[in-house]
Amino acid sequence: MENLEDIKKNLGVDLLGVCDASSMDNILDILKTRPKDFMTKFESDNYNLRVDPKLSLKDAKSVFVLGLSYIWDEPDNIDFKISNHARSLDYHKVMGKRLDHFSSIIRNMGYNTYTQVDNGTLYERELARRAGLGFIGKNGLLINKTYGSYIFLGILVTDLNLDNYSSLDLDTCGDCKICEKACPSSAILGDYKLNPSICHSYLTQIKETYEETYNILYAYGCDICQKVCPKNKDIIYNKHEEFRPINFSIDRSIKDLSNRQFREKYKDYSFSWVGKKTLMRNLEILEKRGR
Repeated sequence: MENLEDIKKNLGVDLLGVCDASSMDNILDILKTRPKDFMTKFESDNYNLRVDPKLSLKDAKSVFVLGLSYIWDEPDNIDFKISNHARSLDYHKVMGKRLDHFSSIIRNMGYNTYTQVDNGTLYERELARRAGLGFIGKNGLLINKTYGSYIFLGILVTDLNLDNYSSLDLDTCGDCKICEKACPSSAILGDYKLNPSICHSYLTQIKETYEETYNILYAYGCDICQKVCPKNKDIIYNKHEEFRPINFSIDRSIKDLSNRQFREKYKDYSFSWVGKKTLMRNLEILEKRGR
């Protein structure tokens, strides 16, 4: 098999690492001991399935983690903010093509694979940390020294056994508390602890009604903790044309679109999965607050 650097170039990704497929017991301990009301509706309550790659692929031996930088240094020119990660082509499709290509290479070697791009149960950020792509910051995001936290991840689990695995990134946030102080919902609790159930990014995506007192700032998602993070200074921008932000109008005019028209107009963007009704709710809250 080629070395990782050659595979990375072949796949057209910015980051590529590999770790063994052992269970992420450190994450299991966190999931079991955190308060129940911290759990989001997007999480599986099958904790073992989230931490053990062998439950996604029988006899799994190794996990490859791919990373793509998505940030561009272009201004946000839309009236109602959409998180940076959702203002370009849907990353599930962009990363998915690279994973499909990589999977076909592994399968042609006679091995089995399981892949996911933010659409499976395995805890991707911990796998990325284990694969040496970065460290987990106090905001819960993977942070890489070259690309900061603006990274899309994809994972490939395989029963291919390797002799060598990637080295860990031992960096930390140190004493910095900038993101904790800046978080508009106080979801960042300090000491690398989070309450994801009140994170604005999560609140703007759930279909259920939430308290307007949370004072959301975005129509979809939230970038506050990333914008203030010192680790996101002096990073590399503008890597992939697929992720160049596309200016589009998100405002109350979407109420005049049928659900079918909405899906057709915004089908290329990852935010469209929440549907027109959820976005309308967020826009109405923002308008009440004069945003």
